Amino acid sequence: MATIQERVIKELGEALKLFGTYSFDDKGPHEVMSITPFVNELRAMPAVDAAAIIIEIAKVKKHGGRALQVAENLVHGLDDWDELFALPGIEDIYGGDPPGKPRDRPAPVFIDCGRPVAVFDKLLGEWKPIK
Repeated sequence: MATIQERVIKELGEALKLFGTYSFDDKGPHEVMSITPFVNELRAMPAVDAAAIIIEIAKVKKHGGRALQVAENLVHGLDDWDELFALPGIEDIYGGDPPGKPRDRPAPVFIDCGRPVAVFDKLLGEWKPIK
């Protein structure tokens, strides 16, 4: 029997073949694949095992790296599982980043009347005024 990772990647390939990359990229994996059965399968195992599988899926480069989008959808389907989100790499995937990759996105900036007035400090988790 094939592993979950193998089945997910196989279904990803089939979805791309059937719907094309445009539909996949435009609609997202949840619209062109059966994500829920995989989510249910992951939910039935220990969180550490589910996290390892999701991270392996996210790292697959086949199909133009679209497996990361599938992994993100899997994590979104499990977003009420606190034990899973406590494990390293899952929060990154939830945000659409590869696991363990430092986020290179700029901090959010609050703009009022076209002028930046505050920046969000990720470490402190609060808005800081721009002076």
